[in-house]
Amino acid sequence: MINLNYTMRMYNDYYPSYDEKILGKIRNKDGEIAIVPEDIIIIGENAFRDCRFLQYVFIPNNVKSINNGAFADCNSLQSIIIPDSVTNIGDSVFWQCESLQSVIIPNSVQFLGSSVFNGCSSLKNVILSDNIKVIDSFAFKGCSSLEHICLPSNLLSIEVDAFRDCLSLRNIEIPQSVNRIGHNAFENCQLLRTIKIPRGVRNIGNESFKGCSSLQSVIIPNTVTKILYGTFSGCSSMGSIDISDSVTEIEFSAFEGCTSLKSIHYSSYKVDDIVVDELAFDDAIIRECVLYVPYGTKEKYVNHPVFGKFKNIEIE
Repeated sequence: MINLNYTMRMYNDYYPSYDEKILGKIRNKDGEIAIVPEDIIIIGENAFRDCRFLQYVFIPNNVKSINNGAFADCNSLQSIIIPDSVTNIGDSVFWQCESLQSVIIPNSVQFLGSSVFNGCSSLKNVILSDNIKVIDSFAFKGCSSLEHICLPSNLLSIEVDAFRDCLSLRNIEIPQSVNRIGHNAFENCQLLRTIKIPRGVRNIGNESFKGCSSLQSVIIPNTVTKILYGTFSGCSSMGSIDISDSVTEIEFSAFEGCTSLKSIHYSSYKVDDIVVDELAFDDAIIRECVLYVPYGTKEKYVNHPVFGKFKNIEIE
């Protein structure tokens, strides 16, 4: 039951701002509904922070920006409608909004800040603006109920820890426009089964898919030159991986704990140029996994300081 006696709707409910068009911090933090005044253009930094009883917010069509931390730690916030006048949603705006279940980011929004939904553990459904170019650092970290998200078709980058600890995320399609996947971007997405890395990706960060224990197979496109530290460590269900000839370096612990890995398909002919850390692969992988190599290169792989340790090297 919504308690209308504590509705936050009047100017004197807010601390004054240096600009009357900017909504300052809320005075009364006991309200369950917030109706933002019609003449407000900017919801100011930390405006509703720690309003732990706030359940619903009504934002007028005049608002253009929701600034950093505006609704952070609003633990009871269940629903919010973002009008299509908004172009900017700042850092940590919905930080730790543990009751928020769904949100629609309209196409007017061009910028989505870091940690914007960090810790929103009940968030299941998200529709993103198609005009967002970057999923910023920690944006959906700890959204443990998020099962699926459709990324913008013109997205360029998925930054550090963007989807880390999204424990329910089962599939995600990365658009062809993406050129960067940051460190730990999908770490500990335990139910993620498939991932297709598009050809435009040039950089895959350290431990990007670490702990993705349901991930079954991966294809590394020919735009990637390095498999960095711990990229696929702990991917215990991964049975096969295709590595393109563009990859010339595989770092420490890249495939540590990939206990189901049975086949590696490496298409490089320039074996002498490949630098592989001696601890990139577990001993069990070296003993049991089949390394498939291009015709005419088997001898070079056999003589390689790391690949030569594989017990099973076969021609593709």
